[in-house]
Amino acid sequence: MIGDARAILQRNKKQTIRVKMLRKGVFDQLFPRQDRMEKVTGLIGFISAAAFRRLLAKSDS
Repeated sequence: MIGDARAILQRNKKQTIRVKMLRKGVFDQLFPRQDRMEKVTGLIGFISAAAFRRLLAKSDS
C-alpha cells in the first residue's frame, strides 16, 4: 500500500536530489520500522512544544 502511494505521488514529477533522498529515507527507512516511527514522533512533539513555548514567550513580551 505504501509503495502504491509513493508511485502515485512520484508519477511524472521532477524532483531534486535532496527531495529524492528525503523520500527514500522516509518511505524505505522510517515507515517500515515501528521503533523509528516512535522515536521520530517523540522528537517532532518535543520540537513542536519548544517552538510553541518560544512563541508564547515572545507574545508575553
